[in-house]
Amino acid sequence: ACLLSKHIYPEKRFKPWVYKMKSRLRDKFLLFFILLACIPVLALGGTILYLLDLAHRQDVSNLELQMIDQKEDEIAAFFSDTLGILELQVESSQALEQQGSESLWQERLVKEIFEANDAFKELSFIGLDGRETAKYSLFDSHPQFLYVADLPKFQDARSGKNFIGEVYYTLSGPMITLAAPVQVGEQVIQVLSAEVSLSRLIKAMETTRLGQTGYAALFDRNGVYISDRAKGNIHPGFDGSQWERISQALSGTVFSGLDQKDRFE
Repeated sequence: ACLLSKHIYPEKRFKPWVYKMKSRLRDKFLLFFILLACIPVLALGGTILYLLDLAHRQDVSNLELQMIDQKEDEIAAFFSDTLGILELQVESSQALEQQGSESLWQERLVKEIFEANDAFKELSFIGLDGRETAKYSLFDSHPQFLYVADLPKFQDARSGKNFIGEVYYTLSGPMITLAAPVQVGEQVIQVLSAEVSLSRLIKAMETTRLGQTGYAALFDRNGVYISDRAKGNIHPGFDGSQWERISQALSGTVFSGLDQKDRFE
């Protein structure tokens, strides 16, 4: 009877296994449909996050480029105004003679120039022979007149061109040499040279903020960092010309800041 029962009702022995198999299959189908429903949502969410990040980066890039344009205008205005003071146009030689002796009108003019712009720290008139004829310096109360005919500042200004020298460092901070011709019409009759402090530009850079941690950094045409204090991991006098972005920017390349290499902590 027992053997017959096994042959007649075999499903009674395997029924729990069948239920278990159906349960696993049902779970797999349920998991498949859940994933199938979630994939579009996840893809859409990922796309939205990517677009938000891209929009944020684009906004930051626009702010950075606007800040750079603003600082570029400030720097250009600084040199334009400073050189504009040095670019003297004299109506005639007789007009100078009416001012008295050469040394007298030069001394008067030097004082007026110093009062016009506090960035000037030293001024000197240079004759066409290359020798200084008048000089006033905040660094030396009794400056000596020098022979500067071999210096580029005199040669450029003597030929009628403005001269902008290299940035150099003193105890008073970064300085730069400027020179411009003194002309009667098209004729150069003197050269006016100045030692100019860059403190005003540096302060403008140091007070610039972009968000909580963003900042502006000024480098000279050789890639050297110009400032009185350290900023991030760079310090005054730091040579950044080996940085790819700095070296390429010195060659005229403009970066939007959207490249992954432009993002750093």
